[in-house]
Amino acid sequence: MLQFDINKLRSVYVYLLKVTGDYLYVTTHRNGEPYLSTAEDQVSYRDHKVTKIKIHRSVSQGFFKFNVMKEFSSPRLASLNYYGSDIIGVEIQMFNRRLGAFQAAENWQSNFSKVIVKLGEVIKDAENVWINGQEIFWVKNAEDTRSMFNITNDGSYFIQMVSYVKLSKMGLDRFQKQKTAKEISSVNSDSAEELHETVSSAYLPLSTGSVLAYKPNAAYPDLEQIVVYSPVLSADKEFGTSNKDEVRMVYSIASETNPSYPTIEFAIRAAKTIGKLYGYAETDFLDIPSIIKKTGIVNLQKISEKCRFKTPMNMRATTSISWLMGFLHRETDLNNLRDLSKMFKFIINNGLVYRNSIKTFYREGVKEHDIPLINLADFNSEIDDAGLMVPNDSIEPVAA
Repeated sequence: MLQFDINKLRSVYVYLLKVTGDYLYVTTHRNGEPYLSTAEDQVSYRDHKVTKIKIHRSVSQGFFKFNVMKEFSSPRLASLNYYGSDIIGVEIQMFNRRLGAFQAAENWQSNFSKVIVKLGEVIKDAENVWINGQEIFWVKNAEDTRSMFNITNDGSYFIQMVSYVKLSKMGLDRFQKQKTAKEISSVNSDSAEELHETVSSAYLPLSTGSVLAYKPNAAYPDLEQIVVYSPVLSADKEFGTSNKDEVRMVYSIASETNPSYPTIEFAIRAAKTIGKLYGYAETDFLDIPSIIKKTGIVNLQKISEKCRFKTPMNMRATTSISWLMGFLHRETDLNNLRDLSKMFKFIINNGLVYRNSIKTFYREGVKEHDIPLINLADFNSEIDDAGLMVPNDSIEPVAA
């Protein structure tokens, strides 16, 4: 996990020509000096010499969500918003109807830079503030049990209430998308009257939410009590999400009456992300050879999506999530945390299956050739005897 340092937030002002999924096309600094970087590609684009700056996909996705313009007829003044050496957001200058023009470049200040001061005031009394590439979140009082809700009897897993700021929204104008759409309309119609008021209305999108917290040494009170936090869980049906209540889902991961298990889809997604970041030796925990042997299919991606999402692995959900939490705990690179957070959110939504759902999925009367992964008779027998999904919840002490 990465402890947040507000002093690492900053805005760098440049002229921007284009935003793609992986790159920013930058022409010059705000003062007109060429934007040069030996680490980045220098190319010609539409009669401009530009520097292609590599960005994480989460940055472009956040930009596209709130901005309808991805390319500009002429270089547009913009703010590249950084945390340390990593770009976490991009903000373009808006037309100011009150001035009847764009604000003078040398005087323009990004909304992002304005809300840094507000954020500092909000978090000054917080004990733990973290950044994971998706959010900045904090716990006001980690010892206040009123903000904690146990989901395992031993206290190793619990829901922790937090305050947070979504990085993709930090410093945005409240009506960012409407304003950029209005600007396009006014340019196309050549009507200045259509320009929307764009006087700065920077705000700090402060929210209250929940994270899944894991305390691996809960059973060892004499050891250091490490706490690992998941990304902020969604309880709302937001545009572009899976429309699932993630908070409700994690409450159920340790249920004894209807236990949950990681699925083949969990194994595929986790292996892809963990293998890419840390090497495929780190995915041995998933025991993918046993899944291949059980299913008889070497390329697990060829298994139908319905079966991948419903076929359980031979472990409990808490065991598999504990494994993932170990990577979140050790990781301090912001871009790696972005990838881990994205994978974790996907798995919470799509990588777990409950015993009741398994029994429903493999209902009587279904032909075996419709489910080619395993022998249906053996599967039902093992489910009934709980032989397929033997809990494996022994947890060793974890060192800091």
